[in-house]
Amino acid sequence: MATDILAELALLLVPCWPLLAACLLSLTPTANLRSSAKSFALIGLIISVCLTPFMPGQDGLANGARLLVACVPWLARRGEIGRIGVIVPFLACFCIMLALTAHAVLPIAALLGLAAALLALHEAAGAARARVAWELARIRLAGAILALLGAALTGSSTQPDAARLGDLLLAVGLCLLAGLGPSPQGIPEMGRPAVLDMLLRIGALALMLRLPDRDVTHMVFLLAGLGTLWLAVLARQCGPRLHAALATLCAAQGGAVLPALLFMTGGLAICSGEMTERSARWASSSLPPYPHFTASLLLLSVLLMPHPFVGLAVLAALAIQAARTEMRWPTLLAWRQDAALWLLLALGLSSPLLMLLPWSLAWRPS
Repeated sequence: MATDILAELALLLVPCWPLLAACLLSLTPTANLRSSAKSFALIGLIISVCLTPFMPGQDGLANGARLLVACVPWLARRGEIGRIGVIVPFLACFCIMLALTAHAVLPIAALLGLAAALLALHEAAGAARARVAWELARIRLAGAILALLGAALTGSSTQPDAARLGDLLLAVGLCLLAGLGPSPQGIPEMGRPAVLDMLLRIGALALMLRLPDRDVTHMVFLLAGLGTLWLAVLARQCGPRLHAALATLCAAQGGAVLPALLFMTGGLAICSGEMTERSARWASSSLPPYPHFTASLLLLSVLLMPHPFVGLAVLAALAIQAARTEMRWPTLLAWRQDAALWLLLALGLSSPLLMLLPWSLAWRPS
């Protein structure tokens, strides 16, 4: 009886607490917006951590991604104190939470598109970076439209050619939502905009991992992930685009859930932390003791056998990234700056134990 009550409570509160926080913030006096948003983000994170294990009909991918999404309002709390700028991240978080809970491709694609539109409105409102934000928003919205068209074709068409076209549009749209491919100049890899952009990346990558292993989606994810990985390595980037590329390669292999979640966690931690470039480069490399070491080994283990040339290309990219690394251990004296590093270090040391847990997907689109 107690378990059933907790399951119903989790199903109500975990996806909907960002919407409740947004409604309360719309009634909060302007002078208290920042402190209230900070309190609501912390309370929501605690609710997600405590009740996510009781969510019915969910698997490790949904629960892990949901915890990452729940961290975003807390990590993005710094910034402007305007009412719209405070409320929109909570609304976008609500859309992604619902997308992670849903079990159908079309509503998930619609929720990702709504989140993309909300974040485009939020980012383009800043005059200082409106042009750069609009370029990024245009790519994300184009991806949302393609994903919606693809999901509609895949779910409603009985013709094989139309279904293959739907798979192609859906795969390309999700790649654009995940930020793969060339990115506009001036897009920050760290800070509040990068943290909010991780919402769309996590939602799109979670759906990528669930798609059936069809020839079209497999080839699109493989080429997009490998191409973006090398673009990031050649541009000396260590931010979320590199992690999204590696997670996409996991999706190309039929859903390697654990390494994809480790890559997403590293991307969110690096773009949200106040760490130096040297620290971020080590944390995002395939060197121990950070979680990318375990994730990279798992990815290469599933890539080298079916696609030896792709696996060798990924190995070469990871080797170049590792060769540029200058090791810097986190210190207790700079605990604010190194908090994300300490969390990644703990996750990296415990990641071998996570391999003992079941990571099978609870549902896949038909």
